[in-house]
Amino acid sequence: MQYDLNLLKLPSAKLLKIECEDYEYAIIAERRLEFIDGHYDQEDLYYQNADRLKPVVSQLARFIKETGDDDVRYTNYPLLPQDPDQTEAELQCGVIDLEWAGRNPMDGFIGGEHNSSGLIGMMPNEELIDFVISEGKKMGLEFMQMNSFSAKGR
Repeated sequence: MQYDLNLLKLPSAKLLKIECEDYEYAIIAERRLEFIDGHYDQEDLYYQNADRLKPVVSQLARFIKETGDDDVRYTNYPLLPQDPDQTEAELQCGVIDLEWAGRNPMDGFIGGEHNSSGLIGMMPNEELIDFVISEGKKMGLEFMQMNSFSAKGR
């Protein structure tokens, strides 16, 4: 991609081919990223770091738009742990489980199939919801007022 997405961390991966009973399987093996696992733990991290989210959220919006990932949730985009002494450093976000990429990027923003919350649904406050909508509009996405209001009213 031609975009600076330095705050997003994709695990290194290898394609493995395994033969079993005259059939060849292709398996993608990813190196595990270190992060706090669990939906509610990640949700708490997003809320605790609300005042520092804009740089990483801007990059997430671009990534979701470009890849068409429509399964956007805390556990697929976990905030990564930081050194406690680095409280001023920009947050970093893992990018995992991209099996639904290549679909409708709007669903990645507003939520859709797979019980995904969408990037808007992950935002801890109205200011960040408006920020995500603004980022999406800059990239040519059109948000219906109904979708925006439903996210704000959660």
